[in-house]
Amino acid sequence: MLKKQLNMLRNWVTVRYLALDGHFGNNNALEMVRQCDLHLISKLRYDAAFYFVYQGEQKRRWKHCP
Repeated sequence: MLKKQLNMLRNWVTVRYLALDGHFGNNNALEMVRQCDLHLISKLRYDAAFYFVYQGEQKRRWKHCP
């Protein structure tokens, strides 16, 4: 639905940002918006998972007690 709306609007206005309600401040909404080459403006939800998983090797800092 978003892509259809953008195709209709592109003849009259350049859309760069999409402002959504705070309910949409999660990773799924962000991915949907980024697929349309837009930026998301929204309040983050408490359960938003915006982080990158660390791909490097984990270092052992603390010795485990037996």
